[in-house]
Amino acid sequence: MPTLAEIWTEEGRQEGILLCEQEMVIDALDAKFGSVSDSLMEKIKSVENTDQLKFLLRRVISVQSLQEFEEKI
Repeated sequence: MPTLAEIWTEEGRQEGILLCEQEMVIDALDAKFGSVSDSLMEKIKSVENTDQLKFLLRRVISVQSLQEFEEKI
């Protein structure tokens, strides 16, 4: 049975991974299209599923415009 410290450590690690993946999507959008609106950043930061964030990162690669990305988020 894991200790309380181990549970907190794992929760912190998972939160760190989530934040990193959210930032990766935002950074990729910024690199490809320039400035990312605050509202789009908030939508991305509200995604709390790492599989969905990986999907969004792949979507950045395939879309031709920021508007197209926003329509599919």
